[in-house]
Amino acid sequence: MRNINSTLGVCCILLLLSACNKSEEQDNTVNPKNETFVLSVVPGNHLFDRYLLVAGNLDTGLLTRDNNYISEDSVRSYYTPGENKVFNMLLGYGSPWSKPTFTPDGFNRLVSLDGSNFSFAYQAVRIGDKILLAGENFIGGPNSVYTRGVNWCIADADGTVKETFFKTSDLLHNNGSVWVNGMQVAGGKVFASLTSLRNGEKWITDYPDSAWVAVFSWPDMKLEKIAGDGRTSAIGLNYTSGFTVTETGDLYAFSPASTIGVNGKYNSTKSPAVTRIKSGATDFDPSYYFDIGKVSGGAFIHSWTYAANGYVLAGMATKNTAGNPEMPDRLAAIDLAKREFRWVSGLPAGETVTRISDTNHSQDNGIVYVAVSTTDKKSTVYKVNVFSATASKGAVINDDEITGVYGFPAK
Repeated sequence: MRNINSTLGVCCILLLLSACNKSEEQDNTVNPKNETFVLSVVPGNHLFDRYLLVAGNLDTGLLTRDNNYISEDSVRSYYTPGENKVFNMLLGYGSPWSKPTFTPDGFNRLVSLDGSNFSFAYQAVRIGDKILLAGENFIGGPNSVYTRGVNWCIADADGTVKETFFKTSDLLHNNGSVWVNGMQVAGGKVFASLTSLRNGEKWITDYPDSAWVAVFSWPDMKLEKIAGDGRTSAIGLNYTSGFTVTETGDLYAFSPASTIGVNGKYNSTKSPAVTRIKSGATDFDPSYYFDIGKVSGGAFIHSWTYAANGYVLAGMATKNTAGNPEMPDRLAAIDLAKREFRWVSGLPAGETVTRISDTNHSQDNGIVYVAVSTTDKKSTVYKVNVFSATASKGAVINDDEITGVYGFPAK
């Protein structure tokens, strides 16, 4: 599948708690919600070195590492925000079992607290005061071939794992491995998108033209059904959820048509598309299908952020990017219910873009903060009005690349 990470390390999770007091010097005309922002940054495009940076506002100014950052040891980091917390699923290579906790201290600095005890998790979703996690479960097979299964567990909001529910290895009953691309809560149930993989083969699938979603009851996590849809390929990307829920309770899912065959090439015949499971239902809605490949001229959704009122901001890969051609180089505003697609204006040309942040901060009013890195070695935060599909330039960091933008409300 696209966005393949071939150097998967041991998973841990860092817990960030947002502190809410702001410096008296905070300009509330620039940051009217008085939020604190935390950025995940890769210095100089180095994969194995990352840091977390705190900022008072993102609408203007130059961002620097001046007494307001914490370094990370990681191959790759994945963040799942929830209320005033962000859970960092850290794939560590240096100290993989070290899981410190950080919090902004009221003066835009990060301080260290006690750690959480998560391990081996690559997907997490906040459900009330609990966190549901899906992690890798390697099961010994014949001839020392390992089957990638799923280890499901629950944790309290403080990061303490309380219970392992169950382990699965053949959830789709096709003698293959299962990978959970993403999880979403809707209508009191847990929906988990699944990709079927060959045993002993990393990311290779023999089922490129099918989408599957496991539906679980909550909180007992009993498997109710497997919902299937033959109109698209798998939902989401590895480590990137393809789900979002609107105010009406409808669950939308994007498929980038990104599965990989034995020759290392994409093997799906389906178009990148969006599908829907209506509020209260557990099956895909046969009346809804939005062909993203067609309306975008062949691009696919790499990630998206829910804005408000049925709109998402989508990171689109057009294969014209200056970096990895499978990474997003443009942004699009999508009205999911009306099936309307518009390119966002006010951004750098796609051929100059090297990265667009995967995880972005939505203010839940149509405004989304997203970072765009370019060939001039700058990473710029843009404030996007998704309703008007326009972007305005904000804070800039030189030489480094911002991979995630998170906002924490004031108390």
